[in-house]
Amino acid sequence: MSGEKGLSINISKRIGEMLVSSGLITSQQLNEALELQRSGGGKLGQVLLHKKFIQERALLEFLSKQFGIEFVDLAAKELNAEVVKVIPENIARRYNLIAVERTENKLKVAMEDPLNIVVLDDLKMMTGYEVKAVFGSEVDIAAALDKYYGAKSSKQALDDILRLTTGGTTDVSLVKEEDPNAAGDDLISLEQKGEAAPIIQMVNLIISSAIRAHASDIHIEPTYKDTKVRFRIDGVLHLQPSPPKKFHNAIVSRIKIMSSLDISERRTPQDGRAKLKIDEHEIDLRISILPCGPGEKIVMRILDSSGLKLKLDDLGFEPENLAMFSKALKAPHGIVLVTGPTGSGKSTTLYSALATMNEPDINIVTIEDPIEYQLEGINQVGVNADVGLTFASGLRSFLRQDPDII
Repeated sequence: MSGEKGLSINISKRIGEMLVSSGLITSQQLNEALELQRSGGGKLGQVLLHKKFIQERALLEFLSKQFGIEFVDLAAKELNAEVVKVIPENIARRYNLIAVERTENKLKVAMEDPLNIVVLDDLKMMTGYEVKAVFGSEVDIAAALDKYYGAKSSKQALDDILRLTTGGTTDVSLVKEEDPNAAGDDLISLEQKGEAAPIIQMVNLIISSAIRAHASDIHIEPTYKDTKVRFRIDGVLHLQPSPPKKFHNAIVSRIKIMSSLDISERRTPQDGRAKLKIDEHEIDLRISILPCGPGEKIVMRILDSSGLKLKLDDLGFEPENLAMFSKALKAPHGIVLVTGPTGSGKSTTLYSALATMNEPDINIVTIEDPIEYQLEGINQVGVNADVGLTFASGLRSFLRQDPDII
């Protein structure tokens, strides 16, 4: 896979150098776009357009000239609805393409990437026509699809996801709902269209599906073309049915509202948390939002205290390792370090150790960022950098609290 990515970058670089030679972009813009492509994936053209280094029409006309492939201006062209529907809607939307002309046994199709041989072969087999691919604007193709097939609402998008998921819906509610008037432009515009409720349902469905799948994390990440939802299950990320890209900002806004974050801020990382009630038991979500090239990426860590194992015997230690760890916890003084990659069970191990040592004659204090699970009888302090409560300042204060265990 890394070789394929390297090949893609090399081809992009050659095309980019031709764009520089033609005076359409600068060398500095090319280098920045290539670096973004290297780190975030996608096609060079999509990165250049996203960064507004070049206008889409200028790019398409350049590519049309370089590859000798016709460019069709869909915004200025009226299409035949019967010809358009030669290609099934689900295929047209999946690949973002549209049939524009039909003559005898030939079908002309506007595509973002008319060099995609795999898609062209699929279209030929599906329609029975010889397919001639031409360049078309991504935005114009999407608009034409909505015009001739009908725009897809968020309710329809939710229904599509429901058909692809199993287990049905789950009752999900916020333990503390924030002010709905703080929803921001994305959700307000959806409310005006009557689509805010399906967006909320969509977010609830993603979360409840992850919990049913025993996922530790939910990733909602935009690319330059679509939105991807992935669940981390047993340490491995698995792709899930995903909502259309046009709903990404509304989904981000909904999750920000749930976690009391600033919905108007899209340039800096934000961290928050939310408490949900799902099927009568409470779930904590630890939420991280990171601004990336194509938009804001969300990662939600699922903290289900009902599934927390607080007995060391239940953690899967080998007998000799359990004996060593238990002995370390009983030592009169010292430090225990628990290390490991994301999702390996560090927090669970530490909480289980604290529960084991939690006795009425022991004063235990913790400083955490954030507090993942509440433990009865233990003094837990959450980091709050905004008011100067850091790990360092917390530890200094702990020394005046007569602690037995920190």
